[in-house]
Amino acid sequence: MRTKDLTIFIMCMCQSFCFAQKKSENPHRQYEENYKWEMNFAGGLNTNGWEFMGGVHWLPVSYAGIGASVGFDSEIKEWSDWGRREGDSFYEDDYCARFIFKPSLLLRTPSLWHLESQDLDFHLFALPGVILSPPARGAKDSGWLYWSGAVGVTAIIDRLVLSLGYNCSNYYLLDGNPHAHHAYEKFEKGEKQRTHSVFIMLGYKF
Repeated sequence: MRTKDLTIFIMCMCQSFCFAQKKSENPHRQYEENYKWEMNFAGGLNTNGWEFMGGVHWLPVSYAGIGASVGFDSEIKEWSDWGRREGDSFYEDDYCARFIFKPSLLLRTPSLWHLESQDLDFHLFALPGVILSPPARGAKDSGWLYWSGAVGVTAIIDRLVLSLGYNCSNYYLLDGNPHAHHAYEKFEKGEKQRTHSVFIMLGYKF
């Protein structure tokens, strides 16, 4: 092998080694760059009862994206009503529930803390958006468009994303005074309500 060819070969090997070393030193950056979609499922408790949503976000850049979720918000059934069938003449399923469609932005900070031993990164996130929800059964003059905002902490390991958050919205399950199992005196007086919730969200990058 000629000296010139040997020199070129060594230079290429060194460059490849440096690239591989750089890649191995910060593998979580590769996931942020290669996976632009993030699927998530969230469940939580709120001032109305319980909520469950599932959705997907597209992140063209590592720390900002856009997407939407669909789900339900409902009153929590009393223990005595769990497992009862609609055929039971002594049981009326009068618990209020609403379908929710929620377009939102996903904003996430760069890693605030990296746990090297687990390749685990912690971030802060925000989910500003709107809620579109058909009125519940029996509601009158109910709204259908509401603002919503969530903030919280996210932990990312490999392609898994775990978030703990708090959400506030002017959405209200009993907007328009629909049929409901539980009575709320404040709402019956016509006072405007806001919904506060805490939730856990599990996501997967792809």
